[in-house]
This record gives sequence, C-alpha cells and structure tokens, in this order.
Amino acid sequence: MFAALSATPDGAAQVNKWKSAVSVLIDEILTVDHVDDGWQFRNRRLHAVTQLLIRFLRDRVTAHTASGDFESWVRHDLTSDITDKLAGPVVAALSDLAARLEHDDAARAQFYALLNYFTNETDHHAQFQTALTLLADQLQLFLDDQDLVPIAHALGTAMDVDKGVVAAGTALIKRSHDYDTDLALQTILRNLYKPGPRGPLWVSDLADIVSELNRSSPGHGGDLDANDEHALLSELAAFLNDNQRGFMRFVRIVQNRGTK
Repeated sequence: MFAALSATPDGAAQVNKWKSAVSVLIDEILTVDHVDDGWQFRNRRLHAVTQLLIRFLRDRVTAHTASGDFESWVRHDLTSDITDKLAGPVVAALSDLAARLEHDDAARAQFYALLNYFTNETDHHAQFQTALTLLADQLQLFLDDQDLVPIAHALGTAMDVDKGVVAAGTALIKRSHDYDTDLALQTILRNLYKPGPRGPLWVSDLADIVSELNRSSPGHGGDLDANDEHALLSELAAFLNDNQRGFMRFVRIVQNRGTK
C-alpha cells in the first residue's frame, strides 16, 4: 500500500498523511483510562457501538448455526458479500470523492467544516442532535427492505450517469448559487426550517397543508392511506410534466432567459 501511495505525484506527503490518519484513528479507538481497579475505553460512544456490533455478530452466528449453513456462510457467502460491497459503485464513488477532496484545499476545508458543524456536540448541540436523529431515522428506514428496495431501484435508474440527471441538477444548483448574490434562496430555506409559533417547523406545516389539499378526499384529516398516497404522487407527476403551469414551464423559462 505504501508503495502504491509513494508512486503518486506527491507520494511522500500521501504516506505521511496516511500514517497521521491511522495514528489519530488508533488514539480515538484504543485510548484507555484507568478507572477504579480496571481500565476502560475513553471513547464511550465507540464502546457502545462495539457492544452492539458484538451482539449483532453473535446473533448472525447463532442464526446461521441454527440453519445449518454456518460453514458455507463463513467460507463463501460472508467473503463474497463483503467483496461485492467493497468493489461496488458506492465505495468507488466515495473513494473518488475523497481523492478529489484531498487535492482541493478549499473544497476539503468546506467539507470538514460542514462535518464539524453537524458532529460537534459541544459547540453545535442542536445541530448534532438533529443529525443524530436523522441518522437513526435513516438506519430504521433501511430495515424496510420490502418498501425501500423498489424505491432504491427507481432512484438508481434516475441517477444513472448516462441519463445526466445528477450532472444537470448539480450544474443548476451551482449556477443558481452564483446568481443568487443576495442569498434569497438561503434566506427562504432558513425561514422555512425555523420553528413556527406552535412549535413545528414552517416547512412541516406547509407539507401538511399541501398533503391535505391533494389527498383523495381533501379536508378528510387523519393519516394518509393508499388512495391518498396515489393521489399525492399523481399530483406531483402532473406538476412535473405540465408544460403550461408546471415545472417544465419553469424549465423552459430558465432555458430561454435572455434570448430574443
């Protein structure tokens, strides 16, 4: 590995950065404190994660032992699953992102500042709690394979590089940011995510109003059912495809801006 890093244009610097990162990681994971008559890991959150991981591995071993396929799982399935994940497009894309950030000082500084903003419990407690809650919600969502897998396939198709949707969206955001010198969009979003007089965020109230107006029986109240979800998605599809008053009309206005 060191040989591969050394072969890069700034090989010596890359090797030093790797060694420094490994040292910091080891300090974070393995630093211990003497407590009473024993020792304990200083990072208590990591200790809790370790306990959960051990419990998860024990449960998997117990399950595969009971089903009689423990040996084939360890020798074949587990190895192939890990290999597939590490060799998959997600890890490759993340590695490419990390490489690009590593060679862009300004982008790396902004990215680290964003991570610090969401993970610094001391200086940004509210943001840390929000990020932690969002992460927990996402992890619970990932357990719902029956509903999530079809959605993931649809999103994967939409985000196909050959379709150009992601590139076009990123370019639109970049250009919008450059033109919005008065930070109007940022101000609107900040206000939408401020708590209202009754507690919930303004954007939450807005979403509730839109949902209630566009459900199968507007004003019915209560939880949304399958018919309501179908009606909402139909309204969204109609808005996105409407050439007269929908999103496509807005796209054409932007495309023709400045033309005679």
